[in-house]
Amino acid sequence: MTKVSTALVLALSCAHYCAFAAVVPQGSVRSLRQPGSLDAISLPDSTATKATDSLDIVSDNKIRGVNLGGWLVPESFITPSLFAQTNNSAIVDEWTFSTLQPKKQAAALLQRHLDTFITERDLAQIASLGLNHIRLPIPFYAIDVAPDEPYLKLNRWELAKQAVKWAANQRIRVIIDLHSLPGGQNAYDHSGKVGQNLWTTKQSYFDRSTTVIKTLAEEFSKPEYQGAVIAIEPVNEPVTDLNRVGEYYQAAHKLINDISNSSIVTLLDDGGPQNLESWRTRSHLRKMTAMSSHPYLMFSDADLHLNRTEKVAKICNTGKELEAFHNEVMYLVVDEMTPAFTDCAINLNGRGKGSRYDGTFPGSTGRRASCAGKVGPGSKFSSGYKQMLGLMWEAQVVSYERTAGWIQWTWKTEPGYAEDWSYLAGVTHGWIPQDPTERRFNVKCP
Repeated sequence: MTKVSTALVLALSCAHYCAFAAVVPQGSVRSLRQPGSLDAISLPDSTATKATDSLDIVSDNKIRGVNLGGWLVPESFITPSLFAQTNNSAIVDEWTFSTLQPKKQAAALLQRHLDTFITERDLAQIASLGLNHIRLPIPFYAIDVAPDEPYLKLNRWELAKQAVKWAANQRIRVIIDLHSLPGGQNAYDHSGKVGQNLWTTKQSYFDRSTTVIKTLAEEFSKPEYQGAVIAIEPVNEPVTDLNRVGEYYQAAHKLINDISNSSIVTLLDDGGPQNLESWRTRSHLRKMTAMSSHPYLMFSDADLHLNRTEKVAKICNTGKELEAFHNEVMYLVVDEMTPAFTDCAINLNGRGKGSRYDGTFPGSTGRRASCAGKVGPGSKFSSGYKQMLGLMWEAQVVSYERTAGWIQWTWKTEPGYAEDWSYLAGVTHGWIPQDPTERRFNVKCP
């Protein structure tokens, strides 16, 4: 396997235990994607990079982390009250949040959320649980808002920089995730505007995106961040022309690699697990790049109808496929996963939308059962439900640690909502162990 940068490999090998200074040189249907088309497009060329190494991943030292989801990119399933306080059910994303209520009210609500949802205490808690990475989703409009866009920039960029410093102080490594692009890359609420997928339609959208990447690379290459940022992910979950995505990856990679002097890896989103083979067969590894994947298990009627044994088997099979790519093509990390195995969480499929699991989501054809007992506070979950969540968590971490590791979506949610998605709630209520290396179910993937 060709190797990526010393920064990434040492981060993977040392995990949380190395001296940090030695690591580097001084509708929210989250994964319900339509397959894209990928013609002959290559990944960023290794000849443009400088860093080489012969290190490999030590199998017992993996990326184990959490996303700071729902903070700088608010989502109505993570913090329902932020949207409920608007008293307007038509407010479903950040575009409508800024246009369908008085601007002053929107700014006040959003500012309070930004200032309180994630604080330095969260980073200390994350470190205390033995986690060694965070993924930090940032919207493009934290940095760049065009005159015809209503997004509220506020102090998101300053908070992003502060969060990286908090992480550095805790010896936690950071993946910066550009979670939305101008024009929208997938039409989901977390891309800014529901139903808008126009990123490929204007060169100006492409150019603005690469300018944001340049800003990210310039900022997080500065010594004051102590090398905490090991990777920048140029886009999250693109559901669009993957040939254009490939061109964007090339441009972003060159900027990141040149600006950081090969100290920051370019992390590529596969655009859906169904696209992995396209990246494999139509390209070869280029140094300083790695791949990410989001293998969720609740966004299709078929997955929801799998029984306990079938779910574990599918997780293990997915891990085997990802492992092959990881070993044969490029390093791969599962940077979104969750123990949740239903889509019952309120607003998960979009604000005011129902769930496939109970048959209330528009177009759903395979009702499984009632969502009763699968929503609300984790303290009220039954012992059987918590046991199943624990099994789903363990099966995934066992399977996905065949790759570079995993990052759960998400660190926390508003109390009482989507707590099956919350790492903090999982530890608090017992379905996730305090030690992420503990295995209670003895899951073995063949």
